[in-house]
Amino acid sequence: MGERYTIENPMRGVIGVLRREDRFLLIQRGNVDRAPYQWCFPGGGIEEGESERDALVREMREELSVGVEPLERLFVQTKHGGRLLLYWWSARLIGGEPVANPSEVAAFAWLTPDEVRGRSDVIPGTDAIFTHFGV
Repeated sequence: MGERYTIENPMRGVIGVLRREDRFLLIQRGNVDRAPYQWCFPGGGIEEGESERDALVREMREELSVGVEPLERLFVQTKHGGRLLLYWWSARLIGGEPVANPSEVAAFAWLTPDEVRGRSDVIPGTDAIFTHFGV
């Protein structure tokens, strides 16, 4: 994580939670700078002047070529000693089925909480959402 982010000026990101029955949409990050080839929920950084909702729509389009409707902010996760704030949002697909953008995403899958917990290549904290849903 960059040195320019502090507790007073944290990096802000948005995470999309899409659910189909008992499965959640996760991505395997591509050959990227942070956490290459690790599994996580789709999302990314919030740009200057961008709302959480707009960032979620943009990130889902960039990573998976889909339209989403942000529904509700579920919770805020603090990581890296307060230098990173992640805003977790529920969303629903409104435009097509996911297609991985190979410049950002190596793969995607609809996984159950147990499948996610059983993987060793998941970014720490990814399973926090399951506590929220009680699964």
